[in-house]
Amino acid sequence: MKTIIIIAVSLLCLSASSQVDKPGPTDKSSAFYCAKLKDGMMVLVNEGKEVITDVVLANGGKITSDCTLIKPDGTSVKLQNEECVSPEGNVVKPIRKEKQNGSR
Repeated sequence: MKTIIIIAVSLLCLSASSQVDKPGPTDKSSAFYCAKLKDGMMVLVNEGKEVITDVVLANGGKITSDCTLIKPDGTSVKLQNEECVSPEGNVVKPIRKEKQNGSR
């Protein structure tokens, strides 16, 4: 009887652990790739880490490690500091905070 209970509990534990969401390679595709100025050079950054290889996007475009976006139609765009590219290949301009004066 104890053996049956142990087997049942083991199977329950295994089935519960297999249902836990584990990060996979597709999870990174939801993050933006951004150009950052570092030591006088533009670097490509993803989730706070420098990217040193080319990245292929969901739309077939590519971002090179020197922050050049090559669109699926072959045109290229050099990213400026703090510009980001979505996984779909859309360039997102940085939001600039304007200095606020005391007057309105």
